[in-house]
Amino acid sequence: GSQISMRATTSENGKLVRNGEAYAALEEGITCIIDVKTGDVLASVEEERIIENGLMASTVDEEGLYYAFSDEENKKVVIGSFEDEGIIEIPLNVNAVEMLAIAPNSKTLYVTYLDENVEAYDFMTGNLAMTYGILNGGVENVVELDNIGRTVLQSLSKAYLINDDKDVIAFLQGYSDYNAKNDSFIIDDTSKVYEVKRYEVDDLIKEAETFLGE
Repeated sequence: GSQISMRATTSENGKLVRNGEAYAALEEGITCIIDVKTGDVLASVEEERIIENGLMASTVDEEGLYYAFSDEENKKVVIGSFEDEGIIEIPLNVNAVEMLAIAPNSKTLYVTYLDENVEAYDFMTGNLAMTYGILNGGVENVVELDNIGRTVLQSLSKAYLINDDKDVIAFLQGYSDYNAKNDSFIIDDTSKVYEVKRYEVDDLIKEAETFLGE
């Protein structure tokens, strides 16, 4: 309940990154990654549209390594890094883009359009990697489950589980979190919270064999 640090910012929006150990905020036109406890600036980029971007889409990934924003004037989505030089620009109809989300380990940008159609781009090459069609709720956040080689594409209360090939293999209603220790999902149905074990196809076959006594 005690305050551990305070730092003045000029942004109304911000985002916790690096497992809550840092946050992204805007300070006088510069987007900074700031240590939660010390207030030290860990990284910065002179681009305010990453945080304050009006009605256009922008994002900082959960690790605080990469950023992306839609450049309305030049009709492109711009992707950059807080740690390395270099910018990737992907020509898109940015007026139709509603949300952006980044998976840093797989170097993938997920673009949600106003009609909830979703596309995935390899942001090292700018190439289209996957077209998903409509995903209800779009993709607001990406969680990479490296221990099982899966990725969660998350909206407010819905999530889609994809494999290494970026194929959707499961839909999770009420997804809240993933418990790596138990390899299970935390599901919230607004009245109760459940912990649900994750099954691969082989696991389901074994369960069926046990149930059927074969």
